[in-house]
Amino acid sequence: MMLFVFVVILLVAGFLYFSIYRHVGYKIKDSKVYYVSWNEGQGMKEVLLEADLESFSKIDRQYAKDKSRVFFVGEPILNADPSTFRRIKVDRSKVEDVYSKDKNHVYKFTGALPEVDPTSFEALGGAYTKDSKHVFYQEKLISSAEAAGFKTLEHSTNGWFGLDRKQVYCFGEPIPGADPLTFRIVKSKSAQDDIVAQDKNRSYTSLGEPR
Repeated sequence: MMLFVFVVILLVAGFLYFSIYRHVGYKIKDSKVYYVSWNEGQGMKEVLLEADLESFSKIDRQYAKDKSRVFFVGEPILNADPSTFRRIKVDRSKVEDVYSKDKNHVYKFTGALPEVDPTSFEALGGAYTKDSKHVFYQEKLISSAEAAGFKTLEHSTNGWFGLDRKQVYCFGEPIPGADPLTFRIVKSKSAQDDIVAQDKNRSYTSLGEPR
């Protein structure tokens, strides 16, 4: 009986979610462009956009553009170039953030990322990104990291560890003494075991601390 009730609750919750979610996004009404959003506190909300109807086009549920502007969930991305703008496709199992670019900049949500080359930008996972010359963690430059060959190692879905040919990094910070040639992710022996990685010399916790 309890299982039946649980299944019914899931089905009702799923129906309500999708019936609401299908209305979220850009819509044209009375020759005007709106962005429709929803949250538990305010419910459904329509915001009128300063968009040119004749040139307006939806890119997807989050992005849209007209002849002079690009929008992300109804907010303009300042100085974005509509003619060269595109969303950057990422592996959603590794990268939670939303990136896009034009001929001049890379954008995270509505903000331009400084010092990033849009032609070579890559979202690696776990908040690590890079271009042909630089590596970043949460948009902060890792000055000691080498872009060529830099990669992330998955720990669960967070990708906390990264490495180049000289160093290993955790949350963007180098781990002193860690060996990048033999560093690897290992499976914890129990739920209480915090060991998640090791190299030829020692083991490491999820915070990059040696054990």
